[in-house]
Amino acid sequence: MNILHLVYDEKFIPFTIDLFSACKNSNNLFLVKVKDISSPLKYLNSSGNMRIIDKRYFRSSSMHDDLAWCDSLVVHYLDVFGAKIILSAPERVNVLWSGWGGDYYELLPGGERNYWGDETKYLVTRMRKKELCSISNLPRLASEAEFYLKKYIFDYPLIKAAIKRVDFFSAPVPEDFYLLKSGLGANFRASYIQLNYGSVEKTFLPGLEEIVDENILVGNSATETNNHMDVFRILYKMELGERKIIVPLSYGADSYKNEIVHQGYKLFGSRFEPLLKFVPLDEYNTLIASCSVVIMGHRRQQALGNICAMLYKGAKVFINDESVIYRFFRARDAHVFGLSNLTVYDYNIFTPLTESQKKKNREVIDNFWSDEVVRRNVGFFIDEVQKRKILHVY
Repeated sequence: MNILHLVYDEKFIPFTIDLFSACKNSNNLFLVKVKDISSPLKYLNSSGNMRIIDKRYFRSSSMHDDLAWCDSLVVHYLDVFGAKIILSAPERVNVLWSGWGGDYYELLPGGERNYWGDETKYLVTRMRKKELCSISNLPRLASEAEFYLKKYIFDYPLIKAAIKRVDFFSAPVPEDFYLLKSGLGANFRASYIQLNYGSVEKTFLPGLEEIVDENILVGNSATETNNHMDVFRILYKMELGERKIIVPLSYGADSYKNEIVHQGYKLFGSRFEPLLKFVPLDEYNTLIASCSVVIMGHRRQQALGNICAMLYKGAKVFINDESVIYRFFRARDAHVFGLSNLTVYDYNIFTPLTESQKKKNREVIDNFWSDEVVRRNVGFFIDEVQKRKILHVY
């Protein structure tokens, strides 16, 4: 079985490469899409089954040779480049779109703005008005306008055309599949296959295994869908004692990050601790192990790695009641709590989970993300492609 992958230089792709490469009944070629082919990779180490490409690849004979070689094409995060290779794939090639969230929430009615809380909408609107009033920002705003114009007029129609060609779809949790089916309608005919970009053993366990302090972790990145300000407003009204508020902001938009840092210090003073630099996974997991409480304000699927790592360590996790992640865990009887629990003051709201509750949460995560389950999912996908290949021959 020959599998062609389109990937990006992202921190969880090495896990995926190792996962597929370990399958004895598959040959894998990973195309790493970069902007500048001469720049060094940040997260990946070049290997024999990896080739670095840029936008010129999609106009080359190499793409057609690769598509002639493969039985299956796996696009990890669907953007316009993934759409181009999908639309060029022969009919016999099975196509898997492995979605991450950022590549499909914008396709749903209302886009990502539909997942902003009221405080976040107010903050971003105020930021935009301030930027529009500054002459120095005009070149950047003009560049952004050009980017979004191209995105909505040229890129999205191409992506939506490619989606019609997709045979299999994967998401971090299956609940997103049903959300996408509802939003895209008949044009989305894919079958669901579960692929994972992490496992308990490789992703959630590195670093300290137990919670060592009573701090509060808020969000996972400098992106608006974290709804930081909505969470900050809730926490500001609560008696937090000496707890520090730790906020990862190592990636995302600089303008939004700077505003969140400003607002965090304004509201919480020295108790506010932003994490501004990317650190290795084991070091990051050790840093956040100081948090016995985790609060995620996302209305969409996001921060799943953080949530799982902290649940496995025994933290008490609060998730936006509207999030598919909240529904995912509650449907499996995990002990997670909605943000709505924080709006009604309760002195005992941050009381640690019991040992039996912690054990149940670990069982839920093991059943979905253990190394055995994750590897089995890849094997199931390869088996399904093989079945379709045989049917295509006959």
